[in-house]
Amino acid sequence: MRLSKFILSNLEEILTEWDSFAGTILPGKQLDTAKLRNDAAEILTTIARDMETPQTAKQQATKSKGGGPKTAHETSAEKHSLVRLGQGFNQVQALSEFGALRATVIRLWMSSSPEIDDSAMYQLIRFNEGIDQALSESAARFMQQIESSRDFAIAVLAHDLRNPLNAILSSAQLLQTTESIIKGICTNKSINHARA
Repeated sequence: MRLSKFILSNLEEILTEWDSFAGTILPGKQLDTAKLRNDAAEILTTIARDMETPQTAKQQATKSKGGGPKTAHETSAEKHSLVRLGQGFNQVQALSEFGALRATVIRLWMSSSPEIDDSAMYQLIRFNEGIDQALSESAARFMQQIESSRDFAIAVLAHDLRNPLNAILSSAQLLQTTESIIKGICTNKSINHARA
């Protein structure tokens, strides 16, 4: 059976293994199956369908470097990364799922005793390209969200510190002015006392 067809026909079994692996990433934190499976079926379905779409050698080379076709809307891999970030996954943990997914699909497919010919090898290459593309999209979106959150936190912190810092600066300027005035008064008294 072609790998793309195998993925679509065995989606439930693959997703069950995805659940099992994802559930081990955050020890002590229980995540329900719906949250573990978020967007996984769509990621796999997109990859399987793409495997059946003809591509040129140039398109293949571009995709292998994470430069697959971009869409106007958020991909399932990008959405997946945001959900994982919200669940407390770090980037390494979120991306480890793609490696586990790749290994699971290939292991299950190989245990089905497929006929290994040029077509099967081509399908395997296309599957790996698809996983790499999803991984690239996920990583980019994860880091974009982290940077956006960091920039927001810095802006809030800067705003919250502005008022206390302005008060400190005003007090320091007042002390400097007061010191100059006192020195001036003392100097004038000394001069007047010396004249007397």
